[in-house]
Amino acid sequence: MRWILIDKLVEMDPGKRAVGIRSFSPSEPFFMDHFPGFPIVPGVLQVEMIAQLGGKCIRSANPDILRKKK
Repeated sequence: MRWILIDKLVEMDPGKRAVGIRSFSPSEPFFMDHFPGFPIVPGVLQVEMIAQLGGKCIRSANPDILRKKK
């Protein structure tokens, strides 16, 4: 399974910074247990969102980074 956790890329300075948006529905399954009455996005998902956005930022500055060298 592949989870794409960035809904929209708002700003980017390739290789330096990026700003993205993720919208969550109140009915997301993890909100039922994390935490009832005070829903918080789990930290592991927050870290994954940062990693995905950082990857896009780095890849935009270095488009050949994933290409195999021949």
